[in-house]
Amino acid sequence: MKPSAIWFLTYAANMAVWTFVPILAREELGIGDTSIGIAVFLYSTALLLASYVFGRASDVYGRRKFIFGGLLVSAFAMAVHFLIVDIPSLWMIRFATGFATGIFPAAMVDYVARSSGLLGRFSAWGSLGWGIGALSAGILAAYYDDLTWAFLLAAGIYFIAFLIALTLPKVEQVRMRVPLFPVELIKRNVHYYLPLLVRHAGAMAIWTFWPLYLLDLGADYIWIGIIQFVNPLVQFGFMWLFTDRIRTALLFPIGLVLSAVTFITFTMADNVWQLLPTQVLLGISWGCTYVGALRAVTESSEEKATAAGIFNSTTSMSAILGPVFATVLVSFTGLYESTMYFAALMAVVSLMLYYVLSRRVKASPQVSASG
Repeated sequence: MKPSAIWFLTYAANMAVWTFVPILAREELGIGDTSIGIAVFLYSTALLLASYVFGRASDVYGRRKFIFGGLLVSAFAMAVHFLIVDIPSLWMIRFATGFATGIFPAAMVDYVARSSGLLGRFSAWGSLGWGIGALSAGILAAYYDDLTWAFLLAAGIYFIAFLIALTLPKVEQVRMRVPLFPVELIKRNVHYYLPLLVRHAGAMAIWTFWPLYLLDLGADYIWIGIIQFVNPLVQFGFMWLFTDRIRTALLFPIGLVLSAVTFITFTMADNVWQLLPTQVLLGISWGCTYVGALRAVTESSEEKATAAGIFNSTTSMSAILGPVFATVLVSFTGLYESTMYFAALMAVVSLMLYYVLSRRVKASPQVSASG
């Protein structure tokens, strides 16, 4: 239960900050969409680097130091968001936050994979954290009319997660030699890593300007919190009840199909009320995609922290590419909906990639021999 509590708290903190940084930048500081997109790009770049480096380091040097250190550094990174006053400070603080929050996740996944092994239920608590974090931050920001409260809330949550981590029971640590660039591990899981990269790049194109899209539909801070709550609440229920029971080989492609349908439905909304059912479908589609890929890469690898680190780096790379695509699309079209059509197309492409690469991986003698 303690690992799940940590996962819940950290995701709540991340979502609280992620939701309101773009709003702070545009509404209070007058920063344009392009600069906001660059901030997301920098955050994701730092997260990618940290996820890869510290995922491998957890397998080589042991996981506990990276769990403790990552949570404590992240608490500080969240607290300093009130220092954002212009474009340079926005960029620097978001880059630093991305690096800090990328230190501990792979080590936590390794801890759970080697203890309970129930990655679906574990991931579910992160989804619930997303929802609670967004809703709580929205209520606080609306009540105090000051977005600083969202950042202070996130810092406090991370510190509580650090205190809980100090009490984690010890689980056997398997230390191993891992190449600096684990080619064989990547080849073994490329049919998950690459389609996930493509699908999530499309999704991140949407999320780059998502809070601003909600504002344009007439949402206030509380409504933004509600919309952001529905999707992860559904994810929580679906992941908890189903994703550890459904075969891994089915979960991932089902998630890709549902993702394409979901992204198209976003474009049909004329007001925030109409987005509520789309968030239900989104929760199910991401639950299948995320847990399906995470289970697959960790189950097929003894280097579980490294596999999870590359998994996190893949989603971070998507979060780098997504804002670039979003910034270009919105600059040319002037419409946030253009990112949604793009994301639906990317989900279809990722499904095609999955089936093509799966056949190649199964036909590879080295991969087949490794199990």
